[in-house]
Amino acid sequence: MTAYFSETSALKLAEVEAIYNVEKKENDIELLNQKQVSQARQLKVQQVELSRKNLIIASAVAGILIFVISGFVGIRYYREKTKANKSLHKLNREISEQKEEIQAQSEELVEASAAIANINKELEVKLNTVPLN
Repeated sequence: MTAYFSETSALKLAEVEAIYNVEKKENDIELLNQKQVSQARQLKVQQVELSRKNLIIASAVAGILIFVISGFVGIRYYREKTKANKSLHKLNREISEQKEEIQAQSEELVEASAAIANINKELEVKLNTVPLN
């Protein structure tokens, strides 16, 4: 009988050990599943964070590129404006010189016209004083 009890005890002990091992394995599997879910969530958060950082970097690069292009356009516009201003100043100087020359010629013509008018008056006076025969 003791052999029977010891065999039964051994079976029960083996059964309890098997149940314990199964429960332990199930707990280990559950822990691994929870760990996997946690890692998947963490990976998703990291992917979202990486996407956000990539968007920030792309926006910064686009902003810098726009700034650089604007700078080049601004410099080009400034150079063209400066060149146009120099050309306008040169034309203004030429116009001023031509205006002065025209004014001088006009003054000469007025003086010549006055001289001719004086000569005309003198001739008229001489003609009027000469007796007609």
